Amino acid sequence: WEKALDLRLKTLGPFHIDVSKTYNNMGTIYHFEGNYKRAAEYMEKSLAVLLKLNAPEDDLLKDIYFNLGQEYAKTSNFEKAELHHLRAIEIQKNLHPGEDDPILIESYIALAQCFNSKETFQKAFEFSNKSLQLYKKIKHNDLGLYAVIQETFGFTNLYTENLEKASTHFKENLNIVLKLNGENHNLTANAYSNLGLVEQRKGNFKQSKYYQELALEIGIKSLGKEHPNVASYYNNLAITYNYNGDYDLALEYFKQALLIYNKCLPAAHIDIATVHRNIGG
Repeated sequence: WEKALDLRLKTLGPFHIDVSKTYNNMGTIYHFEGNYKRAAEYMEKSLAVLLKLNAPEDDLLKDIYFNLGQEYAKTSNFEKAELHHLRAIEIQKNLHPGEDDPILIESYIALAQCFNSKETFQKAFEFSNKSLQLYKKIKHNDLGLYAVIQETFGFTNLYTENLEKASTHFKENLNIVLKLNGENHNLTANAYSNLGLVEQRKGNFKQSKYYQELALEIGIKSLGKEHPNVASYYNNLAITYNYNGDYDLALEYFKQALLIYNKCLPAAHIDIATVHRNIGG
Protein backbone atom coordinates (compact mmCIF):
# COMPACT_ATOMS: atom_id res chain seq x y z
CA TRP A 1 0.00 0.00 0.00
CA GLU A 2 2.92 2.36 0.62
CA LYS A 3 4.10 1.79 -2.96
CA ALA A 4 0.56 2.22 -4.25
CA LEU A 5 0.27 5.50 -2.36
CA ASP A 6 3.60 6.80 -3.72
CA LEU A 7 2.53 5.91 -7.25
CA ARG A 8 -0.86 7.58 -6.92
CA LEU A 9 0.67 10.73 -5.39
CA LYS A 10 3.14 10.97 -8.29
CA THR A 11 0.60 10.32 -11.03
CA LEU A 12 -2.57 11.86 -9.61
CA GLY A 13 -1.35 14.48 -7.16
CA PRO A 14 -2.31 14.78 -3.47
CA PHE A 15 -5.96 15.69 -4.01
CA HIS A 16 -7.57 12.84 -5.91
CA ILE A 17 -10.29 10.45 -4.83
CA ASP A 18 -8.09 7.41 -5.45
CA VAL A 19 -5.48 8.89 -3.09
CA SER A 20 -8.20 9.26 -0.47
CA LYS A 21 -9.22 5.63 -0.93
CA THR A 22 -5.61 4.49 -0.57
CA TYR A 23 -5.19 6.45 2.66
CA ASN A 24 -8.38 4.85 3.97
CA ASN A 25 -7.20 1.35 3.00
CA MET A 26 -3.88 1.92 4.74
CA GLY A 27 -5.70 3.10 7.84
CA THR A 28 -7.80 -0.06 7.79
CA ILE A 29 -4.66 -2.21 7.67
CA TYR A 30 -3.18 -0.41 10.68
CA HIS A 31 -6.52 -0.82 12.49
CA PHE A 32 -6.45 -4.61 12.14
CA GLU A 33 -2.82 -4.63 13.26
CA GLY A 34 -3.93 -2.81 16.41
CA ASN A 35 -2.02 0.38 15.59
CA TYR A 36 -4.96 2.72 16.09
CA LYS A 37 -2.89 5.88 16.23
CA ARG A 38 -1.45 5.26 12.74
CA ALA A 39 -4.87 4.16 11.50
CA ALA A 40 -6.37 7.48 12.61
CA GLU A 41 -3.55 9.45 10.94
CA TYR A 42 -4.18 7.84 7.55
CA MET A 43 -7.95 8.11 7.82
CA GLU A 44 -7.62 11.80 8.72
CA LYS A 45 -5.60 12.25 5.52
CA SER A 46 -8.29 10.38 3.60
CA LEU A 47 -11.02 12.65 4.94
CA ALA A 48 -8.95 15.79 4.35
CA VAL A 49 -8.62 14.91 0.65
CA LEU A 50 -12.37 14.39 0.27
CA LEU A 51 -13.17 17.65 2.03
CA LYS A 52 -10.64 19.50 -0.14
CA LEU A 53 -12.37 18.06 -3.21
CA ASN A 54 -15.80 19.07 -1.86
CA ALA A 55 -16.75 15.42 -2.30
CA PRO A 56 -20.48 14.64 -2.32
CA GLU A 57 -22.19 12.86 0.54
CA ASP A 58 -21.78 9.26 -0.52
CA ASP A 59 -20.91 5.86 0.92
CA LEU A 60 -17.16 6.58 0.82
CA LEU A 61 -17.50 9.79 2.85
CA LYS A 62 -19.84 8.07 5.29
CA ASP A 63 -17.49 5.11 5.70
CA ILE A 64 -14.50 7.35 6.41
CA TYR A 65 -16.41 9.29 9.07
CA PHE A 66 -17.47 5.97 10.62
CA ASN A 67 -13.94 4.54 10.46
CA LEU A 68 -12.45 7.68 11.99
CA GLY A 69 -15.03 7.51 14.77
CA GLN A 70 -13.84 4.00 15.55
CA GLU A 71 -10.17 5.03 15.58
CA TYR A 72 -10.84 8.05 17.81
CA ALA A 73 -12.69 5.79 20.23
CA LYS A 74 -9.78 3.34 20.24
CA THR A 75 -7.39 6.20 21.06
CA SER A 76 -9.68 7.55 23.83
CA ASN A 77 -10.73 10.68 21.94
CA PHE A 78 -14.39 10.08 22.66
CA GLU A 79 -15.66 13.57 21.84
CA LYS A 80 -14.29 13.31 18.31
CA ALA A 81 -15.53 9.73 18.08
CA GLU A 82 -19.05 10.83 18.92
CA LEU A 83 -19.01 13.71 16.41
CA HIS A 84 -17.73 11.51 13.59
CA HIS A 85 -20.26 8.75 14.25
CA LEU A 86 -23.09 11.27 14.32
CA ARG A 87 -21.87 12.71 11.01
CA ALA A 88 -21.77 9.19 9.52
CA ILE A 89 -25.38 8.65 10.64
CA GLU A 90 -26.41 12.01 9.17
CA ILE A 91 -24.89 11.12 5.78
CA GLN A 92 -26.45 7.66 5.80
CA LYS A 93 -29.90 9.09 6.54
CA ASN A 94 -29.46 11.69 3.78
CA LEU A 95 -28.52 8.93 1.34
CA HIS A 96 -31.48 6.75 2.30
CA PRO A 97 -34.16 8.98 3.86
CA GLY A 98 -37.07 7.31 5.56
CA GLU A 99 -35.61 3.84 5.29
CA ASP A 100 -34.90 1.31 8.02
CA ASP A 101 -31.28 1.04 7.00
CA PRO A 102 -29.35 -1.94 8.42
CA ILE A 103 -26.09 0.01 8.16
CA LEU A 104 -27.40 2.31 10.91
CA ILE A 105 -27.26 -0.60 13.36
CA GLU A 106 -23.45 -0.52 13.34
CA SER A 107 -23.41 3.25 13.86
CA TYR A 108 -25.85 3.00 16.77
CA ILE A 109 -23.69 0.29 18.35
CA ALA A 110 -20.56 2.41 17.87
CA LEU A 111 -22.22 5.38 19.56
CA ALA A 112 -23.41 3.21 22.45
CA GLN A 113 -19.85 1.96 22.93
CA CYS A 114 -18.59 5.54 22.83
CA PHE A 115 -21.12 6.61 25.47
CA ASN A 116 -20.10 3.64 27.62
CA SER A 117 -16.53 4.90 27.52
CA LYS A 118 -17.68 8.43 28.38
CA GLU A 119 -19.73 6.97 31.27
CA THR A 120 -22.88 8.48 29.78
CA PHE A 121 -24.81 5.32 30.44
CA GLN A 122 -28.33 6.58 29.76
CA LYS A 123 -27.20 7.49 26.25
CA ALA A 124 -25.44 4.13 25.94
CA PHE A 125 -28.67 2.30 26.77
CA GLU A 126 -30.57 4.56 24.34
CA PHE A 127 -28.37 3.73 21.35
CA SER A 128 -28.03 0.05 22.30
CA ASN A 129 -31.83 -0.14 22.31
CA LYS A 130 -31.98 1.64 18.95
CA SER A 131 -29.61 -0.90 17.45
CA LEU A 132 -31.58 -3.84 18.89
CA GLN A 133 -34.99 -2.47 17.85
CA LEU A 134 -33.80 -1.83 14.30
CA TYR A 135 -32.18 -5.28 14.15
CA LYS A 136 -35.47 -6.91 15.13
CA LYS A 137 -37.62 -4.61 12.96
CA ILE A 138 -35.83 -5.41 9.74
CA LYS A 139 -35.39 -9.06 10.78
CA HIS A 140 -31.66 -8.86 10.27
CA ASN A 141 -30.01 -12.30 10.10
CA ASP A 142 -26.40 -11.27 10.85
CA LEU A 143 -25.69 -13.17 14.07
CA GLY A 144 -22.29 -11.53 14.39
CA LEU A 145 -23.95 -8.12 14.58
CA TYR A 146 -26.41 -9.43 17.18
CA ALA A 147 -23.43 -10.68 19.21
CA VAL A 148 -21.95 -7.17 19.24
CA ILE A 149 -25.29 -5.74 20.39
CA GLN A 150 -25.31 -8.22 23.28
CA GLU A 151 -21.73 -7.32 24.17
CA THR A 152 -22.54 -3.60 24.18
CA PHE A 153 -25.52 -4.13 26.48
CA GLY A 154 -23.24 -6.26 28.64
CA PHE A 155 -20.72 -3.48 29.13
CA THR A 156 -23.38 -0.88 29.96
CA ASN A 157 -24.79 -3.21 32.62
CA LEU A 158 -21.29 -4.03 33.88
CA TYR A 159 -20.38 -0.38 34.29
CA THR A 160 -23.68 0.33 36.08
CA GLU A 161 -23.15 -2.67 38.40
CA ASN A 162 -26.06 -4.70 36.99
CA LEU A 163 -23.80 -7.73 37.12
CA GLU A 164 -26.37 -10.48 36.55
CA LYS A 165 -27.70 -8.73 33.44
CA ALA A 166 -24.13 -8.13 32.28
CA SER A 167 -23.38 -11.82 32.71
CA THR A 168 -26.49 -12.81 30.73
CA HIS A 169 -25.59 -10.53 27.81
CA PHE A 170 -21.94 -11.62 27.80
CA LYS A 171 -22.90 -15.32 27.87
CA GLU A 172 -25.21 -14.77 24.92
CA ASN A 173 -22.34 -13.03 23.13
CA LEU A 174 -20.01 -15.96 23.91
CA ASN A 175 -22.52 -18.55 22.68
CA ILE A 176 -22.86 -16.75 19.35
CA VAL A 177 -19.15 -16.17 18.72
CA LEU A 178 -18.39 -19.80 19.57
CA LYS A 179 -21.05 -20.89 17.09
CA LEU A 180 -19.74 -18.57 14.37
CA ASN A 181 -15.99 -18.66 14.93
CA GLY A 182 -15.06 -21.56 17.18
CA GLU A 183 -12.78 -21.54 20.21
CA ASN A 184 -9.55 -20.13 18.79
CA HIS A 185 -10.72 -16.72 17.56
CA ASN A 186 -10.03 -13.23 18.82
CA LEU A 187 -13.76 -12.55 19.32
CA THR A 188 -13.96 -15.65 21.50
CA ALA A 189 -11.03 -14.32 23.53
CA ASN A 190 -12.93 -11.05 23.99
CA ALA A 191 -16.04 -12.91 25.09
CA TYR A 192 -14.14 -14.89 27.74
CA SER A 193 -12.42 -11.72 28.94
CA ASN A 194 -15.76 -9.97 29.33
CA LEU A 195 -17.09 -12.80 31.50
CA GLY A 196 -13.88 -12.61 33.52
CA LEU A 197 -14.54 -8.94 34.20
CA VAL A 198 -18.01 -9.73 35.53
CA GLU A 199 -16.68 -12.44 37.85
CA GLN A 200 -13.97 -10.04 38.98
CA ARG A 201 -16.61 -7.45 39.93
CA LYS A 202 -18.53 -10.16 41.78
CA GLY A 203 -15.41 -11.11 43.73
CA ASN A 204 -15.30 -14.58 42.18
CA PHE A 205 -11.57 -14.40 41.49
CA LYS A 206 -11.06 -18.11 40.79
CA GLN A 207 -13.66 -18.03 38.03
CA SER A 208 -12.35 -14.69 36.78
CA LYS A 209 -8.84 -16.14 36.56
CA TYR A 210 -10.16 -19.08 34.54
CA TYR A 211 -11.86 -16.83 31.98
CA GLN A 212 -8.98 -14.34 31.77
CA GLU A 213 -6.36 -17.06 31.28
CA LEU A 214 -8.47 -18.50 28.46
CA ALA A 215 -8.75 -15.04 26.90
CA LEU A 216 -5.00 -14.46 27.06
CA GLU A 217 -4.16 -17.87 25.61
CA ILE A 218 -6.61 -17.51 22.71
CA GLY A 219 -5.70 -13.86 22.18
CA ILE A 220 -2.00 -14.62 21.74
CA LYS A 221 -2.80 -17.45 19.30
CA SER A 222 -5.22 -15.39 17.21
CA LEU A 223 -3.72 -11.89 17.36
CA GLY A 224 -0.05 -12.32 18.20
CA LYS A 225 1.84 -11.14 21.26
CA GLU A 226 1.83 -7.39 20.55
CA HIS A 227 -1.82 -6.57 19.91
CA PRO A 228 -3.55 -4.07 22.25
CA ASN A 229 -6.31 -6.59 22.96
CA VAL A 230 -3.66 -8.96 24.30
CA ALA A 231 -2.37 -6.12 26.47
CA SER A 232 -5.86 -5.70 27.93
CA TYR A 233 -5.99 -9.43 28.73
CA TYR A 234 -2.64 -9.16 30.54
CA ASN A 235 -3.95 -6.17 32.48
CA ASN A 236 -7.25 -7.83 33.44
CA LEU A 237 -5.50 -11.01 34.52
CA ALA A 238 -2.97 -9.00 36.52
CA ILE A 239 -5.82 -7.33 38.42
CA THR A 240 -7.23 -10.75 39.31
CA TYR A 241 -3.79 -11.99 40.40
CA ASN A 242 -3.46 -8.87 42.53
CA TYR A 243 -6.77 -9.57 44.27
CA ASN A 244 -5.58 -13.14 44.88
CA GLY A 245 -2.40 -11.88 46.51
CA ASP A 246 -0.14 -13.05 43.66
CA TYR A 247 1.62 -9.69 43.60
CA ASP A 248 4.80 -10.67 41.74
CA LEU A 249 2.83 -12.28 38.92
CA ALA A 250 0.44 -9.33 38.84
CA LEU A 251 3.36 -6.90 38.46
CA GLU A 252 4.89 -9.01 35.68
CA TYR A 253 1.61 -8.98 33.74
CA PHE A 254 1.02 -5.26 34.30
CA LYS A 255 4.48 -4.56 32.87
CA GLN A 256 3.78 -6.81 29.89
CA ALA A 257 0.53 -4.94 29.22
CA LEU A 258 2.33 -1.60 29.44
CA LEU A 259 5.06 -2.76 27.06
CA ILE A 260 2.49 -3.65 24.40
CA TYR A 261 0.38 -0.53 24.89
CA ASN A 262 3.42 1.75 24.58
CA LYS A 263 4.13 0.30 21.15
CA CYS A 264 0.70 0.87 19.62
CA LEU A 265 -1.17 3.56 21.57
CA PRO A 266 -0.54 7.29 22.02
CA ALA A 267 1.23 8.21 25.26
CA ALA A 268 -1.85 9.95 26.69
CA HIS A 269 -4.16 6.98 26.08
CA ILE A 270 -6.40 6.09 29.01
CA ASP A 271 -5.33 2.42 28.94
CA ILE A 272 -1.69 3.38 29.48
CA ALA A 273 -2.67 5.64 32.37
CA THR A 274 -4.79 2.84 33.85
CA VAL A 275 -1.91 0.34 33.84
CA HIS A 276 0.43 2.91 35.43
CA ARG A 277 -2.20 3.46 38.12
CA ASN A 278 -2.55 -0.29 38.63
CA ILE A 279 1.20 -0.69 39.05
CA GLY A 280 1.33 2.23 41.45
CA GLY A 281 -1.62 0.87 43.43
